[in-house]
This record gives sequence, structure tokens and C-alpha cells, in this order.
Amino acid sequence: MSQIKIWMLENSIFAVLSPEGFASILWKDGSLAPKASEVMKITAKELYDFGLIDDVIAEDRKYV
Repeated sequence: MSQIKIWMLENSIFAVLSPEGFASILWKDGSLAPKASEVMKITAKELYDFGLIDDVIAEDRKYV
């Protein structure tokens, strides 16, 4: 039986809704997207810290 692993690139995000959409629904103002992205906790590091993903893949700095 295989176990499914979830990995993310370190500069990626995972969300079912964009921060702009989230802000539009919650605060009726899409310009609050930066605040929404902080509230949503959607970065690879945040999801790893919560235990929702198994690993974060480092990205080569010369391509970032």
C-alpha cells in the first residue's frame, strides 16, 4: 500500500480561492488581497508548519 506525499516548491502557494477573491467575499474589497493572503496561510512554509504538507522543495536561487 502506497502512502501519498504532498510536497510544494518553496515559493508556491496552495489555495482554493485567490487572495483577491477571499478579500472580496470577506471584506467586500479586493484591494485587501495582501491582508487576505496573510490570514489565509497559503505559503509552503506555513502549510508545512501546520503539518498539512510533507516537505518543501528548495528552489535554485538563480532562477528566482
